[in-house]
Amino acid sequence: HLESPNVYVKAGLFDAIAKINIVISRLKDFNPDKKIALHSSYTELFISGDDVKFFQVVHNLLSNAIKFTKPKGQIDVIVGDDEKFISVEVKDNGIGIPEHLQPHIFKKNTPAARQGLKGENSLGMGLYIVNKLVRLQKGQLTFSSEEDKGSSFIFRIPKNT
Repeated sequence: HLESPNVYVKAGLFDAIAKINIVISRLKDFNPDKKIALHSSYTELFISGDDVKFFQVVHNLLSNAIKFTKPKGQIDVIVGDDEKFISVEVKDNGIGIPEHLQPHIFKKNTPAARQGLKGENSLGMGLYIVNKLVRLQKGQLTFSSEEDKGSSFIFRIPKNT
């Protein structure tokens, strides 16, 4: 799907905070054993971009955080912005990514694919797709992780695409 020349960004005005709240609400319903919190100085933040791709990125990053965070673990979604960009950080206190796997996590069919803590299978495509979706929106995706301490993924995209 992402390799198709027909994949494009469909720009429209949407409330990024509302999209994030929808993802959090849905994932909390299925994962009551995790603490998921949104941190933002905004109750709404309208940006011009592809709301579907934005939703997919947030959903995938949160799903991964849930998959690799133990029961009663903490997952924080931190939203910030500046004049031109919105940034969304998904930070957890989960099991982290071993250092030897970190160079591979954005690769297609990555050898870094691991089962989740509840035995969830991985195709090794999630972060590859997230990275592609962020780049399609003229953004950047970065991460930091320490084994047994957690991970932080931050994506920044222009507020107007």
